[in-house]
Amino acid sequence: MMNQKILITIGILIGWQFQEKLDTLALKQRFQEFKTQCQEVKAQGYDLSEALRPYKEAKKAYKQGNYRKANELLDETFFTLKKISSKPAVPPSAPTKEGFVTVCGSRFCLNGKRYRFVGANVHWRFLSFPHDEIDRTFEEASKLGIEVIRVWLWDPQSYPEVGFEDIDYMLESARRHNIKLIIALASHGGIVRYRIRAHPELKGEDPRKVRKGFFEDKEANILYKNFVHNLITRTNSINGVQYKEDPTVFAWELMNEPDCASPPSIDVLTKWIEETSNYIRGIDKNHMIATGCAHMKDPNIFVKLHTAPNISFFTFHFYPGHGTKKYAIAKSRLRGKKIKGEIKEITPKEAREMISNLISISKKIGKPIVMEEYGTSRRWGLDRKVWYSLMLDEFYSKDGDGTAFWTFSARSNLTEEELERENGISLHPDDAELREIIEEKAKEIE
Repeated sequence: MMNQKILITIGILIGWQFQEKLDTLALKQRFQEFKTQCQEVKAQGYDLSEALRPYKEAKKAYKQGNYRKANELLDETFFTLKKISSKPAVPPSAPTKEGFVTVCGSRFCLNGKRYRFVGANVHWRFLSFPHDEIDRTFEEASKLGIEVIRVWLWDPQSYPEVGFEDIDYMLESARRHNIKLIIALASHGGIVRYRIRAHPELKGEDPRKVRKGFFEDKEANILYKNFVHNLITRTNSINGVQYKEDPTVFAWELMNEPDCASPPSIDVLTKWIEETSNYIRGIDKNHMIATGCAHMKDPNIFVKLHTAPNISFFTFHFYPGHGTKKYAIAKSRLRGKKIKGEIKEITPKEAREMISNLISISKKIGKPIVMEEYGTSRRWGLDRKVWYSLMLDEFYSKDGDGTAFWTFSARSNLTEEELERENGISLHPDDAELREIIEEKAKEIE
């Protein structure tokens, strides 16, 4: 009987030891699992301090042999980590280097101070302009107080008429005129050419259908990323400064209006935005990164397009005149189609509310916001002076960070192609009243 009790006791002790080993092994696995998840979430730009507090307490309990408490604290740790990663991430601020514009919370900063700007876009083929015209454009823009200009780049492999030396010159000219550049790395036409280069059999197909497949096309994206890598790591042949070290660059932009390039779905587009911005951040730690998205109607989509951790600020494009009857009639005549349904024109009150709501969303999420294209055409029947004042006043009075009107020209004698592309929206030297509005607003926000 005594021997039986001893055997039972020994069996219990062995069972306890075995269970303790199982508990220890399970806890070690949970600690390792947390480390793995922690690294993934941290890489996306999240602040993990809230989750690390119970994690440290769990480690302490584990060392003391209090496995039950360690498990409970790990439950809290995983719950907190899940809560943190379910919110839109705010990317870490870029290094505060002299001359670089960076993100400070929900604002831009330059050399330790808040930075706001009144900016402009230039013609979509600006890079192919003669160098003296590039100089004159930057010079005239600078006189109006314009400090940031948005430009589109062209991959020399897709557009042989433009070389890297032209990009070198544009950057050096901008630097000499104290202009910073938001650089769109692709256009709708550009991604069509990437797809055709990757799949020659697509040549001759409908460009709209061709570009739709870009976002999931690995081969076409390899070509795009090769250009991006060669560009960002390039050393300027004129001033010897590597692009990724050049404060003349305000931000790299993934594409002009990728949301308008017929992506298969918002999920496909947001995945592409996150993967591509992560790729750029892996090359360049200095500059901000933007999507180039135009969307402003649906708040949920607006947020979703900008939640990738390495996207530095919100963007939207606003052309209120697109909804006018005059514009709709002209467009229908051009296409030979009848107008379908009722035409609802946006009111000044609605325009103010839209701008105000977008700024509120951006500040709530904690990223700056740029109205990086806006304007109204001579052809749309609106009072341009009234609408430019309305958009700028509303944007800056609600604490917006930067604007860039479409589009700036240093000359009035535009070519037929330029006139068609700018659609009566550009600010020519003759647009004295509109230029005065821009100049006054630039002085106001200094």
